[in-house]
Order: sequence, then C-alpha cells, then structure tokens
Amino acid sequence: MDEKSVGKRKVQLRGGKRKGAGRKSAFSEPTKTVSFRCPISKTEKLKEYVNAKLSEWAVSQGGI
Repeated sequence: MDEKSVGKRKVQLRGGKRKGAGRKSAFSEPTKTVSFRCPISKTEKLKEYVNAKLSEWAVSQGGI
C-alpha cells in the first residue's frame, strides 16, 4: 500500500502536484482563454480560421 499513517491522517506517498508536471504550452508566452459570441452559421468557419492561425503561431515541440 502506498500510504503512511501520521497521527490520525493517512498521507499518500505518490501522485499529487509536482513542479514541472503536466502538459507544456504550445506557445512561448503566457496565454489567456477568450470567449465571445458569433452567429451559429459562422462557428465552423471561425473555428477553422482560429485553429489555422494558432498552428502558425505555435512553437515547434517535436511532434506538435
């Protein structure tokens, strides 16, 4: 078992938050989530355009 008893609490010995863990950003600068309204008839075309631009701006990370 991967637990350790400390007084009345059990402490997990694996997992959890670690520095440097998780997916790395595709961009070399901070990002911000943006949402806005657009006509339903234009959403697919807008998604295509935005994804194409994001791909242009992405930092190459070997496989992305």
